[in-house]
Amino acid sequence: MFARSSCLPLLSALLLAVLPGCLGEPLTPAQIGTVSQQDTAGGTDAATGGTDAAVVQCTKDDQCQDPGVCQRASCNPQGQCATLSDDSEKCDDGNACTTTDKCASSKCEGSGALDCDDKNACTVDSCDPTKGCQHKNEDNGKACDDGDQCATDDNCQDGQCKPGKAVDCDDSNPCTTDSCEAASGCKNSAVLDGTSCGDGQGCVPEECVGGVCKAKGACACQKDSDCIAKNDNGNLCDGSWKCDTTPGNHQCVPVAPVTCTDDNPDDCSVSECEKTTGQCKTSTAK
Repeated sequence: MFARSSCLPLLSALLLAVLPGCLGEPLTPAQIGTVSQQDTAGGTDAATGGTDAAVVQCTKDDQCQDPGVCQRASCNPQGQCATLSDDSEKCDDGNACTTTDKCASSKCEGSGALDCDDKNACTVDSCDPTKGCQHKNEDNGKACDDGDQCATDDNCQDGQCKPGKAVDCDDSNPCTTDSCEAASGCKNSAVLDGTSCGDGQGCVPEECVGGVCKAKGACACQKDSDCIAKNDNGNLCDGSWKCDTTPGNHQCVPVAPVTCTDDNPDDCSVSECEKTTGQCKTSTAK
């Protein structure tokens, strides 16, 4: 038989040969080269071994210290605590300007830029890695558009778009009602047909028809020469005809017709105007 003391080295060698297949899962090819051993000081040594502290011995994973974000502790087949990369773990890269953070090769990496556009034309938008989105007011007076079609010359004031002066929607048409709507701008609606319009100086009264100011009828005359036909009627006793341009009238009217007066009404005489001469003639009454 072997002496007790001579069996110990043999037993130790036998255990080391058997334990690797029983303790933990074997390393995958992707993990080779990214493994470090944990030491009793709470740190890790390279897989090739370190000398600053004793390597932590283990029989299962939960006996190993959590190494931190994007890594996981594992008890390797040699019965030693090792640190592996864990790309499936959620993380935060500490940068407020990234939107997607994920683990990659034991590090937390951020990607995707944060959209800081506040849709305000009167602010300058930026992102600070520590504070996140920042919105600085534009200079007062910068041109902008507040979306109100009833105002012009909109400009920035203390970070807000303010309306300028009101839009003039007057179309100078007496037959429309003028207004303004914020979404569509000026609106000119026709008034009721028959509404009086014009300045009253026309030859005949005017009224609104379909949003347009129109005369109710035709003018008989606009000037004296339009009344020539009246002057050429062959009756010189009618005198001359002129155009009466009184607003709303504009009709041909006789001017200074010949009037005959009988100076002796008791002597049975009659004074009349002769059409062909335009002169008064006295004759005995019949």
